[in-house]
Amino acid sequence: LGDDERMRILDSVVDRGLIAAADRSGVYVLEWKESMCTRWNVHFDAESAPCCTANLFVSSTPLRDIYIACITDDKCAWTYKLSRERNAFDRILKCRFAKRLSSIQIVNDGSSVVIADKVGDVYHLILDEQNTFDGKLSNIEDDESETVKTSSNVIKASNVLLMGHFSCLTDARVHNVGNAGSMIIASADRDNKARISRFPDSDIIESFCLGHSEFVSCLCFVSSDGFLLATGSGDGTIRLWETLTGKQLSVFDESEDEKPALTWSLVCDQARDIVYCLVHNRPCLLAFHEVAASKSLKKRYSFDLGRVPRSIALLDSTTVLISFSGQEPFTRVLRVATRAGELSFVDCSDEFLYLSDVLKPRNDETKDFEDREVFDTEKSLIQMYKREMSETWRGKKKRPHFH
Repeated sequence: LGDDERMRILDSVVDRGLIAAADRSGVYVLEWKESMCTRWNVHFDAESAPCCTANLFVSSTPLRDIYIACITDDKCAWTYKLSRERNAFDRILKCRFAKRLSSIQIVNDGSSVVIADKVGDVYHLILDEQNTFDGKLSNIEDDESETVKTSSNVIKASNVLLMGHFSCLTDARVHNVGNAGSMIIASADRDNKARISRFPDSDIIESFCLGHSEFVSCLCFVSSDGFLLATGSGDGTIRLWETLTGKQLSVFDESEDEKPALTWSLVCDQARDIVYCLVHNRPCLLAFHEVAASKSLKKRYSFDLGRVPRSIALLDSTTVLISFSGQEPFTRVLRVATRAGELSFVDCSDEFLYLSDVLKPRNDETKDFEDREVFDTEKSLIQMYKREMSETWRGKKKRPHFH
């Protein structure tokens, strides 16, 4: 995925071939479909700060609309929607907050977005595609001012506040629960717990997941019905919970030599019942199989990456993308296979070498916010093969041939 050491994968939509990534040139969305790879630049303002995290979403409408929501270091939240007519992402929301943000998620089939800040507040903003909002969220002191009451580019904080916490928020996720259309929101904070509340009636708390001895760093819903939640923490453990009761079902301790390891990324493939985990300063990928079926974290697998990974995303149910920083290659592609109930990992990065040209940062196009390019896979593979035969490519380093 390019040759930029600052490149990182932000999010993906499993089985849709959609990936959101960011590098020094901005944020972009990739779509794999048959033999084509499509890239859309989803850039911010020219003076915007780097992107922290993003959420990709595909609606359930017949058009299968694609949305992307991002947060940046300058306390701004952005939301874009792919225009089928212009083949470009149109901005429908830009909102500046008073505090730094920790997570963002598109909900209600693309009609609203949930944003959590690091102070402990969670906001629920309605998206209006016809009237693009470009403004800010007012702080408490300005709530009663005449400017807030009359201005169209200022949102009153109390009108969109969903819920609050007494400590710093690290993550927040919304998910459906059961089959009745109900939804819950799980929030993780630095008070060593995860809170499960109803959505959007967040004043009704379903449970607290108590058991971590350090802050909860990340979380993900394990089952499609929303009844199971996995959490990672700074205490070196990964825990599995029942969301509606707060009951702890299983614990995995990843600490080594009595030194806690920070779990900083959890990604779940609900279709194949696999939870992937990245651990700070550990050059490996952890995978837990049959988590929802067994309600435990006992079936664990580890794949040695050789380097400490930076981020992870799922291209589909059998392909895992992992990004690194520091030196090439900046991305590795793993195939996940299941045989006789056991997981196996195969490095197939060479099959995706053509993407190194597709995803190179383009400094001369950083101000092109509506750029779209389509790349033919077969042509790119041929170009890659010619470079393989060239003695000058990558310092005369030999690579395996492709047939």
